[in-house]
Amino acid sequence: GIRDKEYSGQPQSSVYRILALGDSQTFGNGLELSETWPKQLERILNRDLIDPRYEVINSGLPGSDTWQHEIILERMISKYNPNAVVLAFYVNDVQTSFKPKRTTSNTNNALQTRIIYILKRSVLLLSLRAALESIRGAISPADINIQQRKLLSDPNNPSLDKRWQQVESSLSRMKAACDRKRIRFLISSLPRRDQVYGQLPWEGYQQRLQTIASRYNISLISMLEPLRDLHNTYGDKLFIPWDGHNSALDNDIIAKTIADTLPKTD
Repeated sequence: GIRDKEYSGQPQSSVYRILALGDSQTFGNGLELSETWPKQLERILNRDLIDPRYEVINSGLPGSDTWQHEIILERMISKYNPNAVVLAFYVNDVQTSFKPKRTTSNTNNALQTRIIYILKRSVLLLSLRAALESIRGAISPADINIQQRKLLSDPNNPSLDKRWQQVESSLSRMKAACDRKRIRFLISSLPRRDQVYGQLPWEGYQQRLQTIASRYNISLISMLEPLRDLHNTYGDKLFIPWDGHNSALDNDIIAKTIADTLPKTD
């Protein structure tokens, strides 16, 4: 259930184990495992150490939201007994919970799936698809993009209260679960690409998340400022061009920023 190697249930006494939670930005869509922020964080923390003293487990799940991260956290802290949990929070995680409808699996689409994955190996086709989706999005934005823009421009809109209430409820229980086992819990808030570019607001959305975090004594790290500083130097290299996911360079600065807030082992 993790994008990583196999780990023992209990870390060695000399090892500080960190559990990384989040969606596709943590899982690392479009990246090698070594390029994701959890594994880059592991390398940074172990730098200059003769014996590695840190383990960072990548348990990111693409398409997951905060209420699902709560479920994953409960399972993973029981299985892996971490010393700390870092949740990478993204704007599309502000969702209410739901029960998926049961569907009958189709066992005859293996060839179709194989063809799709072969086509996805072409950077040219992916770039063309991104261009077409950009044009389509400008003409008729997808509902999810409209909702996210609404969330960012007016996070205190009453129509969004149920989503934020779900986020607060899940985060409070996640913090309580960590406190019961004396596990440090912190959140890293990741901006969208257009927020880094200054095209969409950040302050109101971040403030609402900060209010929730402060209410439950959860450490919150904003990634907007370090990524904006990096954008001034590297521009579009911070993001994968065809889908907007964070690049390896972006993940590097995320890892460095988180490393600065974690306790150092002796």
